[in-house]
Amino acid sequence: MTQAERTITVEDLRRKAHRIEDMAKAEARRIAERDATKIAIAAAVIVAVAIGAAYSIGARRRCA
Repeated sequence: MTQAERTITVEDLRRKAHRIEDMAKAEARRIAERDATKIAIAAAVIVAVAIGAAYSIGARRRCA
């Protein structure tokens, strides 16, 4: 029996489904890690800007 003539069994489909599921989960983890990094960087920038603005406003009030 050649590869083309081989019948597909339920077990073959189950294995293929598990491989696809594993690949999808790995991709989702990779995307989530990348997005978490972007969010952390954005939060750090926002905090730095807020601290800078607060310092600037405080410095102006002391001089006035």
